[in-house]
Amino acid sequence: MSTVASMIGGVMSGIALLTIAPLLGKVTLLFSAPEYFLVVILGLSIIGFIAANLMMGIIGMLICRQVIKITKVSDAILIPVIVVLSTIGSFSINNRISDVYMMLIFGLIGYMARKFKLPTAPIILGLLLEKTGEEGFKNAILMAKKTPILQFYLSRPASLVLIILIIITVVVPAVQGIVKAVRKSKG
Repeated sequence: MSTVASMIGGVMSGIALLTIAPLLGKVTLLFSAPEYFLVVILGLSIIGFIAANLMMGIIGMLICRQVIKITKVSDAILIPVIVVLSTIGSFSINNRISDVYMMLIFGLIGYMARKFKLPTAPIILGLLLEKTGEEGFKNAILMAKKTPILQFYLSRPASLVLIILIIITVVVPAVQGIVKAVRKSKG
């Protein structure tokens, strides 16, 4: 539904750009500074963005009661629809069946994680941040040059603070668990 509202807002801003921009362009070119025209286009784009958000809010409020009915669809209907749409989506990105196999493998991993009550949020976060972390580590290795990487990390105050905070977040819950176990055994 937000897509419809965004489309309506985009169409409105497009119409505004097509109708008002030439007139404003003629006026601004009279002042001989083409930068003014760009400022006008930027202003109209901002107005179009605001209009799209207003339309999205209005349409969202109007149809929210009907959208809530989607949550009442049974799992017997909802799960096959999600699987079919996911399969179509993963295939249509690159038109490769290997993407579908990859989707199935990660779906199986997610299912097993949920079955064994593993939190899925850290797994997803790790997958999303893996590239950034790898690039940062590669840059750190390049900056360290011939210095051992651990010594390089420990010589920087910011990374030293982060390492200490990581150690604290790992150690404190373990210590708290041990203290609770000792108190239970005594009391």
